Amino acid sequence: MQARQTLADIQHLLTTVLKAPTRWQGLAPFADTDGDLAAQVLDEAAKFVDSAIAPLQRSGDEEGCRFDGGQVHTPAGFRDAYQAFWQAGWPSLSCAPDDGGQGLPAVLECVLFEWLAGANHGWTMAPGLLHGAYECIKHHASDELKAQYLEKVATGEWLATMCLTEPQAGSDLGLCRTRALPQADGSQRAIQITVFAESQRGLGEGFRPWDRASGGTMTNATIDTTVAGVDGQSLRVKYKDGEQRILVPQDVTILAYAPGERAELKVGAHLVVPAIKRKLDGSLGADRINVGRGGVIPR
Repeated sequence: MQARQTLADIQHLLTTVLKAPTRWQGLAPFADTDGDLAAQVLDEAAKFVDSAIAPLQRSGDEEGCRFDGGQVHTPAGFRDAYQAFWQAGWPSLSCAPDDGGQGLPAVLECVLFEWLAGANHGWTMAPGLLHGAYECIKHHASDELKAQYLEKVATGEWLATMCLTEPQAGSDLGLCRTRALPQADGSQRAIQITVFAESQRGLGEGFRPWDRASGGTMTNATIDTTVAGVDGQSLRVKYKDGEQRILVPQDVTILAYAPGERAELKVGAHLVVPAIKRKLDGSLGADRINVGRGGVIPR
């Protein structure tokens, strides 16, 4: 549905139902922003979304982004549309005038981005982080960083990115450690699987022997695909140097880490203490201790 087809509904919701203009004019920064000005802004926003962003949905789906020669190339029309977007002032709607913004109520920006996401979510992911980055810099950055970045981010001339620490980073639902036994067909039959927390991503990634079971192996990897079978699941997991196929029988124990309490370090508790370090006084120390709960024995 085109943005202009919902414009009347949006206007009704803001002015008649929420009485938004009356409410925001009661706030000093928006005292001069009346309903007519807001209606004009939204009318132009709808026109821009329908004419410049929505038509790019097809090129985005068919072409996608590609990495070539050290550069990321976006689908046809994406770059020009973004240049028109920021140069028309759309990213700066609710940013402070002192930072290069227009100082309008944030609800107008919310309507704009609702329309953008509905018209072309792929394209909208580019400016989607701008407002959060702007607020972070404005309220928490040093004066030096503000001088360098604040106006560029507020206006949208510079984009914000989400920087992750590992090349495979993403949802931790796919990150696991599998202890297994080799099978005749080259696959591994899981003995135990541990799902890592996001903070543990990348620890010991790889495929190696496991000395706690005869002929056993350990694989720290990210799940790439999973297929359900009669006797369990078949996983394909990938790590930096390769991949493995893991068979997961129905009765395999699946573990996950959760914060514990010192009270759990009691007589009879089953422990694993990884990465033990010897201190200068000869005593031993560790950054963490794994404790089994509910009868589970950590390995």
